[in-house]
Amino acid sequence: MLVEKGADLNTANMDGDTALHLTFKNFKDEEAKERIAVMLVEKGADLNTANMDGDTALHCTMPDGADLNTANMDGDTALHLTFKHFKDQEAKGRIAVMLVEKGADLNTANMDGDTALHCTMKYVKDQEAMERIANDERITPLMIASIRGFSRITILISRGADLNAIDDKGNAPFHYAIQNKKIAIADVLIEFGADVTKRN
Repeated sequence: MLVEKGADLNTANMDGDTALHLTFKNFKDEEAKERIAVMLVEKGADLNTANMDGDTALHCTMPDGADLNTANMDGDTALHLTFKHFKDQEAKGRIAVMLVEKGADLNTANMDGDTALHCTMKYVKDQEAMERIANDERITPLMIASIRGFSRITILISRGADLNAIDDKGNAPFHYAIQNKKIAIADVLIEFGADVTKRN
């Protein structure tokens, strides 16, 4: 009701906590917490507003020692749910990066057999958000797809994935496809214009 009447979702209390901070801190019901957090972000709540302790709402999403790869009854982890439910692409990218940096596994599969990487291909709509999910070694979703031979690699490419992105070891997606004997994937990369002359 307050949101519909134009309430400022980033107003903070004396501790600097916004509605998002308090949602993550106080709700015990994970399903309710998720629904409310998604609604707040989609209505304009800022994930990066810090409280008096310097904690952003993102910091509050996962307590120290939390197992980021714990799955619900559908086999979905925090990463799966982030990709599935957040409509805001920028928020989705920021949360996914934070989860991966804290140890979330992109390759954990849910009950449908979809890994978080599959969800990246399904639910992340723009390249800028997708590239935020690259890890510290600059390994992008397209590189992982090339390593594992995912048939839906064309989805990543159609959404603007960089065919010639280079990781910290000088490898491009094409190199990974060849190194892992994913010839069909290498052919797709060539078809879409990958530079096969790059040396690693």
